[in-house]
Amino acid sequence: MEDYALKEWSVFVYICSDMQDWNLIDAAIADVGVMRRVGSSPKVGVVAQVDLPAVPTKRYVFPEKGTVKDPEFTIFELDHNVNTADSRSIVDFFAWANQKAPAKNVFLILWGHGFGIDDFDPFLDNAVSSGTLGRALGDVEWAGFPDSNGPFPLIHAPVRDTSATIVGSIPDKGRRGFLKNNQIGDALRECRGILEKQGHGQKLAILGFDACDMSLLEVWFEMRDGPEIGIGSQFGVPFKGWPYASMLDALNRYPETDPAKLADLVVREFATFNDRNPKKPVVTLSACNLAAAFEIAKPLRSLAEELKKQSESPAARAKIFDARNLSPIFDEDGFIDVRFHGEKIEKYAGAVGAAIPKFVLTNSYAPKGTTKKISESTGVSLWFPPWIQHPDIEILEKEESKAYFHDHYSGTEFARCTGWYECLKGIYQNALYDAQFLRRA
Repeated sequence: MEDYALKEWSVFVYICSDMQDWNLIDAAIADVGVMRRVGSSPKVGVVAQVDLPAVPTKRYVFPEKGTVKDPEFTIFELDHNVNTADSRSIVDFFAWANQKAPAKNVFLILWGHGFGIDDFDPFLDNAVSSGTLGRALGDVEWAGFPDSNGPFPLIHAPVRDTSATIVGSIPDKGRRGFLKNNQIGDALRECRGILEKQGHGQKLAILGFDACDMSLLEVWFEMRDGPEIGIGSQFGVPFKGWPYASMLDALNRYPETDPAKLADLVVREFATFNDRNPKKPVVTLSACNLAAAFEIAKPLRSLAEELKKQSESPAARAKIFDARNLSPIFDEDGFIDVRFHGEKIEKYAGAVGAAIPKFVLTNSYAPKGTTKKISESTGVSLWFPPWIQHPDIEILEKEESKAYFHDHYSGTEFARCTGWYECLKGIYQNALYDAQFLRRA
């Protein structure tokens, strides 16, 4: 590969829509149509892979606008249906796309359903219907956000592929799976390695999750040492997704844009795009500097240690829960905005708040002028499940949530770096002890 052959930017879009969900399928087809219409440019490459149900997976290298007549451009059809829930599929697509459209800066977008932490198995018999994923009750097309906190339908898992994988035109319905955050992180670090091996100074500049609920510290800590910047939503993303037309058009016009400025453009265009919609969906999007993870980890560890210590007192613990419940809460399972204030913890919570601008480069929301709590969000969340405060609370998938917490959460990068698992465990044990004492009394 010659240096002069490198484009300034390439956008690689990995579309996971192999589900029996027509809203998702229609959105995937529509977004591909937009990418095709906008096209690439001499300095910007646009490449996509689309995985739909029961058909071979297709790959696209979108030509420069005006260079070919519609529909005369090559579609690379694979001889099988790719299992997009296999992290190797991300690496394989990335390597192929880098051959077709090598660039100094790569923007990889993972497109599909996303649900934050890994505490949910979408193949459980009691799993929530896919029609409710990340969306408030009674709101079919758009994600909702109530004026108060909750209720929300509960379902969690990262980007995933939940239907049959077809190999040699023979359906294999027993091959079901979904990607865990650490698996995505491992794939991204391998993708970064692919670029570094080329020896031309290429970098994985931005990772984008065109998916719900992925701007969580638990998610971003798993992605470290892969992309430089991560873009994701603390909340739901409408099926119409990101504004590919405006963001790709702007990138084609200004291909020398640096990663931070491009991330800011995507975040703000997303809010503007949704604010113009007459249905006024409530959305949020943010860009985070993943290299600054330790900037926020240190004050979070101090806060976690203080919260655990104070939770031994019922009165202080009540203040902790008050602080939690006054924060924007983005899911019934307890994705809360990372900056929360409360009596007796202002010193420690203030230090976390001061570190947020070092980690969150930019964030925005829509509709503008809303009085809903989305307007108070800082751009990144963490997990504080409601059953910590109320051990007897009844919520969907509670047992799965608790099992994940006790068996796996302590092994996440975020928990190891911040002590957040030990904090929540201490608060939970103290709350559980008091609840049992009151029952005995």
